[in-house]
Amino acid sequence: MAIEGTASVLAVKPALAALAEAGIDDERVLASVGISPAVLAAVENRLPYESMCRFWQAAAEASGDACFGIHVAEKLPMGAYDVIEYLLSVAPTVAEGLIAVITWVDPCSRNVETRRRHPGA
Repeated sequence: MAIEGTASVLAVKPALAALAEAGIDDERVLASVGISPAVLAAVENRLPYESMCRFWQAAAEASGDACFGIHVAEKLPMGAYDVIEYLLSVAPTVAEGLIAVITWVDPCSRNVETRRRHPGA
């Protein structure tokens, strides 16, 4: 089943950096899933969501690291999650931060379905 929608090109940047740091040919990995490096040049560009997912899988396979995604996340600098990180960091509680993120993500992504439910409700 194909996943519809798109993802920001920023979604692949951390994996690209990890591949380069490991000395792995990131352009070869991109080519293996049909992504042109030129598409990644402008931050406003988007990729088919399915292509982004295939890229992360191919990057993990090329690295030989079964925990590739976790290891990439561990190295992300502060601010890497931009608006999402900001919304969570300025909220008075985690719950309010998550509500702010859900409120922001819903109109920005067709790939995420969110529901708010209060415990005990």
